Amino acid sequence: MEPKPEIVELNAHELELLLDQIAAQLGEPMVRPLRLLLASYLTLMRMVESKSASIQRLRRLLFGAKTERTSQVVGNGETTDRSADGQQEARNPSSGEQTQGASKDPSSGRSGRQRRRPGHGRIPAEAYTGCQQVLVHHGSLHPGDSCPDCQDGTLYRQNEWGQLVRLFGQPPIGGTRYQLERLRCGLCGKPYTAEPPEDAGTAKYDPTVASTIGVLRYGLGVPWKRIEYMQRCAGIPLPASMQWEIVRDALGCGLQDAYDHLAWVAAQGDLVYNDDTNMRVQELSAKLQHQQPLREDAPDRKGVFTTSILSEADGRPPVVLFFTGAHHAGENLRKVLLQRNQGLPPPMQMCDALDRNIPGELKTLLGNCLTHARRNFADVYDAFPDEVQYVLLQLKGVYRADSLARLFRLLPEKRLELHQRRSGPVMANLHQWLK
Repeated sequence: MEPKPEIVELNAHELELLLDQIAAQLGEPMVRPLRLLLASYLTLMRMVESKSASIQRLRRLLFGAKTERTSQVVGNGETTDRSADGQQEARNPSSGEQTQGASKDPSSGRSGRQRRRPGHGRIPAEAYTGCQQVLVHHGSLHPGDSCPDCQDGTLYRQNEWGQLVRLFGQPPIGGTRYQLERLRCGLCGKPYTAEPPEDAGTAKYDPTVASTIGVLRYGLGVPWKRIEYMQRCAGIPLPASMQWEIVRDALGCGLQDAYDHLAWVAAQGDLVYNDDTNMRVQELSAKLQHQQPLREDAPDRKGVFTTSILSEADGRPPVVLFFTGAHHAGENLRKVLLQRNQGLPPPMQMCDALDRNIPGELKTLLGNCLTHARRNFADVYDAFPDEVQYVLLQLKGVYRADSLARLFRLLPEKRLELHQRRSGPVMANLHQWLK
């Protein structure tokens, strides 16, 4: 077996210094081919590294990532590198803030004694709020009757009724077909048609049709054609083109007002997330093909995006808004935050580090997504194993601190104190090392 060749690691700066020394002895014309060869080599290496990372991202997109745990990225050797206060912090994460349960090592995901969650796993009958409620009285007994068993007691009605749930399948959009009787005079030929009942209404499509289709398409992401196929199978045809027209025509009937109100509510949130992804819109794609600008105020803009904005605040459910067009996530967030009440402090903003996520001149407490940053390091592990391993091992302390905060259900103030004490020094050291 032939021995493996010795690998000598030199960076580009060191090679340039060596070539300068050779040029001083032999002259620049002798060294120039070597400089070109070095430049080609460095370009090729960057392309290989970039392609390797791109292939890894494509593989994760197509087949899904099983895990991005540090042990899976850098190997099992990383398990020996743990913070000295890891076990101590697991027992006492925030000055005695462990009132919620026994200590547990979040890095292993196991505890000394497994605790079962309360409940039997069945959904209670009270959760079926959308079902029609039917009151069923006893067929033979009434409150005040004598007990048929002991003959001495008196029956009374209990506060809690017995519960029985029965479910049945139905298409998203239902309907009623009225068959109106038609009469015709045998002599003069005048027809007479029965009047429809009052509950039939005057419009073919009830307002609930537009709201149901809107939730299916834009809330759950069900394609128009899939809704059409489901309705056709149920015997209630509803073509995709008609679905679009129903939702479009309903905008002026309250949907736009509801959306505007949700945007105002989202602007008052304490924490906002924003991000965007590429999108294809036929109308905008046609403009690009004909060399027409997508925006008059930004004629050079060529991208089309769908922006998602998630707003959270205490005392209300989260609000999610979507925008599709030629505006970036930061521009859409700025449009929302312009509705924020002047007396409120700047909201916290969570997003990745792209500058197009910033809402212009509006102030936010910016927090970039650490998961995105960590993934970018994990993608290039094959090219920079030592550097990536160092970064991932350092970030383990940050993720471990956050696991402890969730495990002990710390309040936001205590969670912040825990991260300032444990994660702050780690991030400061990483920032200095990256410089």
